[in-house]
Amino acid sequence: GWKHPNPTKFNCRLGSDMNTVFPEGREVQLDAVYLKKMGLTKKRMEDCDALFFYQLLVPIANPAFSGIKDDMRMGYYEEVANNTNQYAYGFKQRGGTRGHSFFPVVAEELVIWDGIVIRNLSDNIGDCWLKNQSNTYDREVAESMRFRRWIDIKTCMKQNVYFQEKKRGDEGYDPTQKYRLIWDVICHNMNQMILVGGLDLTGDETSWPNSSYADVHSNLIGKKTDKGGQHVLLLDARRRYMYAWTPRHSFFPKNKDFTASGPAEIVRLVEIIEPLMVGAHKEEGDTRRQIFHEPVHITMDNYFSGDNILKYLGERGYKATMTCRRDRLPEGVPKTAFHFMKGVKVDHRTRVARFEQPVVAVKHVTHPTGSGKKDYTLTHVSFQSTGGTNISSVNALSENVLYVKERKKGRGEQQRRWAIEMCNARDLYLKNYSAVDKIDQALINWRVTYRSWRWWHAPMRHGKAIAMSMAYQIYLQCAEGGVDPEWKVRPVSGPMFKHKMSLQMVTYKAKNVRYPGDEKM
Repeated sequence: GWKHPNPTKFNCRLGSDMNTVFPEGREVQLDAVYLKKMGLTKKRMEDCDALFFYQLLVPIANPAFSGIKDDMRMGYYEEVANNTNQYAYGFKQRGGTRGHSFFPVVAEELVIWDGIVIRNLSDNIGDCWLKNQSNTYDREVAESMRFRRWIDIKTCMKQNVYFQEKKRGDEGYDPTQKYRLIWDVICHNMNQMILVGGLDLTGDETSWPNSSYADVHSNLIGKKTDKGGQHVLLLDARRRYMYAWTPRHSFFPKNKDFTASGPAEIVRLVEIIEPLMVGAHKEEGDTRRQIFHEPVHITMDNYFSGDNILKYLGERGYKATMTCRRDRLPEGVPKTAFHFMKGVKVDHRTRVARFEQPVVAVKHVTHPTGSGKKDYTLTHVSFQSTGGTNISSVNALSENVLYVKERKKGRGEQQRRWAIEMCNARDLYLKNYSAVDKIDQALINWRVTYRSWRWWHAPMRHGKAIAMSMAYQIYLQCAEGGVDPEWKVRPVSGPMFKHKMSLQMVTYKAKNVRYPGDEKM
């Protein structure tokens, strides 16, 4: 095995070993004072006020009129209502002189509109209004809004100001302009309620299916759908809160130092979170809170790997762990020094090789004082698993030794237990990497879907589903009692949280004055 000769909090995740992958002090902390200011109480926790947690991320009323001092959140539903009305009466000319007329939409209706979407259990959302379909008819939906009105809102819905849109070829053209509002809102508003940011992050892409020819859509390889769009997210590895996002498309300015799309996306994400470091420079107008007390550790897959991205992160003091592509093994080291063969037959020899100490290549990089660059430690771990496996890291490992972990499956007398070979690098990667995959699985359960000819509805729905999943995670963390002991309750399940939220949304009335800004609507 290998041990770092001089471990510090700058060149490794200090305190992490085979028994403790997540040392104390690395978990994200929510701001109890902020949540109380926003209206979270013991009764809301006991009643599981699901819509309260969702509107923290996706505000109903404009936060400038919420009645809460220094409410720095970005608004959503009221802004979408304004953009929709401008589009309906301006571009679509639905004033009523000729053709279809459109009655102005308000934020309250848009909340109900989304509630209908997540309550729907049928492939055809119109079945919710059919009384003769006893298994799909929903009385709450039918009483909240007429189907014709739901269709009209869908037809005229607009996330951005339509007359400010730029065409392809215009300077400053952004392929995400039609839908990016929801993504920016949930990222910014999540930041507002975090007191201390988590130090272990996961970077990976999230995908949605869509067969249009929009600039953010392309053919997808190795996904459940063959065509759609992707965003790269930077999530908290344990709580799955979103800190930053970047779209995957070809309209970004080319970076000559990072020509591969994966490393270039990580550079963009790091540039987004750099102002969130305590004491870092922020641009004028950036109202995000500085939540990170030290550079974070990011876990990624091999799509983002490479010597150049490890160097970039190390010189800035960041930590990272990633699987390494076979064509991006460390430069200057013979390929034969690592496990690089893909199609090795599994036999008694390869099975025994799994229990050999992994190959560990280490490089300590130093810089002269005043260079502005930080010293860092590169490690490359190569070992035999079901195939040759390579894990690269920078400033992440304090040691790397071979050990065995127990795995279990089943319960009672049917429980099966077995041992699996493990090393520190593999353990660290496996326990950090799954955050985006878990949130993608949660999105399937939320089932925010309906049919639309407009391509941008797909990423918009995807963003709303992520917001709902994050709202549930916020509720769970508060229910544990760590944010405030008074809020400790037995949490409801994910499906029950969804049911409560959908019911609250379709029955939402601003006149009931339950949420910030309702009294002024």
